[in-house]
Amino acid sequence: MAWSKRDWEKHIRKLSTSDECIFWSKHAKQQMRSRSITIPSAMDVIRKGVIHLEPEVDMKKGNIVCRMERFVSGRSLAICVALECEGASECLVVTAIVIGS
Repeated sequence: MAWSKRDWEKHIRKLSTSDECIFWSKHAKQQMRSRSITIPSAMDVIRKGVIHLEPEVDMKKGNIVCRMERFVSGRSLAICVALECEGASECLVVTAIVIGS
C-alpha cells in the first residue's frame, strides 16, 4: 500500500533528526538566499511542518517530492524535499518558497 501524507511526514521528520541525512541542492540554497530563509528556519519546517499537497513524482529524476509547510519567523514557508523512495535513508532539499508572497 502506498504511503499517506502522514507517513511521509513522519519519515521526513525522522530523517531530519540527523543533519547527515539532509542534503541541500544548489537551487535550494540560491532560493533561500534570495528569499531570506535561513537554514534554521528551513530545518524547523522540515522537522515540524506538515504536508498539505499530495507528494508527487519528479518525472525527470523519478524521486518523490514532498512539500513541507509551516509558519516560521512570521512567514509561511514551504520546503520541498525529494526522496528516492519510501523508506529512503536521506533526502534532498530541492527548493524553498515563501507562501503568499
